[in-house]
Amino acid sequence: MLDIPIAGLRSHVDAAASVSEAEADAVAAALFDRLLQRDPSETELEAIRLLRTDDDGGEVSARDFAKMACVAVGTSTEFLFQ
Repeated sequence: MLDIPIAGLRSHVDAAASVSEAEADAVAAALFDRLLQRDPSETELEAIRLLRTDDDGGEVSARDFAKMACVAVGTSTEFLFQ
């Protein structure tokens, strides 16, 4: 189980479970707020939502989604040069 203290998410998420669009949006909003101190744009939300599926269109686990979303936002040029 993952304990994810982000508003809008289930408090305990099965790490192997998939992530809903609403949960992906909540994760993106929290990451952008914490790392970039701003709200994500619709284009950025769409990019984070794409991380919910693998190259073959299958759903990725909540754990893999969380890691990929964090890396995507945390290694952005905007974050690195803040």
